[in-house]
Amino acid sequence: MAVSDGSLVSGQIVVTATADSYAQSYDADGNVVSQLTVNAAGDTLVQRSTYDARDELIRADYAVDVTTGGASRGVEETRSYDADGHVLITDHYYALGTVLGALPAYKVNPDDPGSADGGSGTDVGGELDSATIDYYDSVGRLAEEQNFATVTAPKLSRLIPDKPYRFGQGAGPLRGVSG
Repeated sequence: MAVSDGSLVSGQIVVTATADSYAQSYDADGNVVSQLTVNAAGDTLVQRSTYDARDELIRADYAVDVTTGGASRGVEETRSYDADGHVLITDHYYALGTVLGALPAYKVNPDDPGSADGGSGTDVGGELDSATIDYYDSVGRLAEEQNFATVTAPKLSRLIPDKPYRFGQGAGPLRGVSG
């Protein structure tokens, strides 16, 4: 177990007043399978990761706030690999309970009697948020990367590809997908 920005006192992580502290647990191959974070407010969060037989990260779950008895927020990221161990596809998912397109719970314009009350939006928890697909050349170098992000309106399930960037061809930067 490693502790960062804090100390382990009588089996408990003690944090500094200005930073989060964390402890990591490892499997027999040295992969981080869980990270326990205690933030400066004293909340404890746990995040789990899963690896395949080749020690490749294949799944990372969203951190769960165990201080509040929080339920699982679902899968955050999955990865798939080729036979040479190159990441081919990285998928990111919305946390369970995520709602998009919700309007305020009050009239948008209180002076307009026709102004609509807020809407509940669409629950997209567990749905694909973004994806990255990587292509490699014959010697294993990253040759192309495509990023896809979901469109929040009007159709949530539609994926829009960014212009692929071909390394070494001066095609310009990728429109990054953060998250």
